[in-house]
Amino acid sequence: MIILEKKLMAMAKRMNVTFSLKSSIISHKEIFSETGLLPGITKRADQLAQLCLGYGLGATYEDVEGALLGVKVNFDEF
Repeated sequence: MIILEKKLMAMAKRMNVTFSLKSSIISHKEIFSETGLLPGITKRADQLAQLCLGYGLGATYEDVEGALLGVKVNFDEF
């Protein structure tokens, strides 16, 4: 998971992208953390993959206290 997080952060920094939630700017680490906004992004992508491809991304979600959205994402290992 750390590898994915680092690659996404590097890509966002290279593109000079900023993110905000409820009018406050959020760091790249918070966005792409497994307890940040990544669970929300992954849920939407999983729904789209289910619709278009007939199968999901292989992610599971668990409720976690203290997470930005209250959810943690876990990806299946290949």
